[in-house]
Amino acid sequence: HHDEHVAKALQLAREKSIAKAVAFLNDKGVLSDSAHDVASFLRYQRDHNEFDEVAIGDFIGEGDSSFKSDVRMCYVRLCGNSFKGMTFQQSIRSYLTSGGFRLPGEAQKIERMVQIFAQCFHQDNPDAFSCSDTAMVLAYSTIMLNTDLHNPQVKKKQRMTKKQFV
Repeated sequence: HHDEHVAKALQLAREKSIAKAVAFLNDKGVLSDSAHDVASFLRYQRDHNEFDEVAIGDFIGEGDSSFKSDVRMCYVRLCGNSFKGMTFQQSIRSYLTSGGFRLPGEAQKIERMVQIFAQCFHQDNPDAFSCSDTAMVLAYSTIMLNTDLHNPQVKKKQRMTKKQFV
């Protein structure tokens, strides 16, 4: 039944959402409800081109529970995100381009994904900033400025001024 359940879960993920697929596999006992197991499942399916990085970003960016936060952290680390010895700029670029997900469009989900980055960056580079909050503010600001500068939906005359940013 294991393979049948996984096939059904992948169909659910394609038709509805990764959340539905994970819940289905939890109900069937195929996937435990540990954050590490859920993150491992996501990584495996991404590596085998079953889940795209946009859908993964949307799924792991959802929810404020400590479980979802643990899933985010496990997934980020399972995807090889280590920032030891990297500058902040190198780290944020690596995280956003090869982190195993794409940033979701919703501000709260983006904030959750950036929070995990800040925690990981601070763990890997404890002397770079006094706390992870500093990395969080800098990372979120960097993403906001990059979006403002490069997003085609933001017209040139609507771009933030330095005063508006400050």
